[in-house]
Amino acid sequence: MSRLKNKLDSLFFNQLFVSERKQIAFMADEKTHVRISHRLFAINRSEMGSSMRVKQFIKSILIYFDKVVFGQIDGKIPILAYHSITDQDSDISVSIDRFSLQMKYLYEQGFKTITNEQLLQLREGEKVLRQRKVVMITFDDGYKDFLDIAVPIMEKYKFSATVFISPELVGKKIQWNKNGPIFSLMNWSDINEVIQRGFEVGNHTLTHVWLKRIDSDNLKREIDGARVILEKRAGKIIKSFCSPYGVLGRKAKLFLYKNKKQIIYSGKEGLCNYKSKNLFYPRITIDNKMSFNDFCNVLQYRSIYFYSIRNVLGILKKDIPFLIGIRVLKKARVIR
Repeated sequence: MSRLKNKLDSLFFNQLFVSERKQIAFMADEKTHVRISHRLFAINRSEMGSSMRVKQFIKSILIYFDKVVFGQIDGKIPILAYHSITDQDSDISVSIDRFSLQMKYLYEQGFKTITNEQLLQLREGEKVLRQRKVVMITFDDGYKDFLDIAVPIMEKYKFSATVFISPELVGKKIQWNKNGPIFSLMNWSDINEVIQRGFEVGNHTLTHVWLKRIDSDNLKREIDGARVILEKRAGKIIKSFCSPYGVLGRKAKLFLYKNKKQIIYSGKEGLCNYKSKNLFYPRITIDNKMSFNDFCNVLQYRSIYFYSIRNVLGILKKDIPFLIGIRVLKKARVIR
């Protein structure tokens, strides 16, 4: 127990008052954690202002709590959700340099990518992974820069990925916002090349529709219709589905629940727990708003301040008024 306590204490002090650059260096050399943690604590404390120290202190406590309670839980896998890899200024893009740095970090930290087939096997109880550090990489919409930019970078590190395609948008140009950039989507020739180079294709509905707003007949057309087209084009069974805009709705969930031989990605944020009975897996959205430090923390399963706290607060916000109401009723009965 004392060895475990020392280990946890060292993890805590490593995060406390450590600048972003030095924290990244720590994660790359975990063997030096215990030896230099207290020295760094002393050095960095004098460098920071009081407000920064408070901010870092709170963040460090959350990371520490995450490590102890939620960290390294068996069955948890980070599934990264990208859209476009481009230097265009957009809410859905990641710059080329940032993406290159992220892939390099994954490789240097010893992460291996897994496929949807492997995730299905894990869900069914098969032991298909020898290494602990695993990650899934996914891309929504099928932009041309996936083939031109993302694929060569991932091939450099022997990473796999799934790209989600809406068949009726293939080969088109699209502008999501009125004043936003115009994106080019891959054509069928591009998609075939992606498949030949070892990347997976997933179902993203037929027309990239908002699933909550359509009836049952159109739901079948959007989901099954897209799957049939993609399977015909790819020449293989499509084993994954991702909802556009991160929205499913009750009807779509019931419709998708019937097919348990596929991976369904919901719009929720968080780590995927393949041991969970929930068939709708969350992902982690990666964009230019996410700092490199937060990217590293997510991959180290330090997600409490990113996801867990938000979920806990959501539960408390919903349940505390109910519990208070119960207590008030009990007191009222006693008074009567």
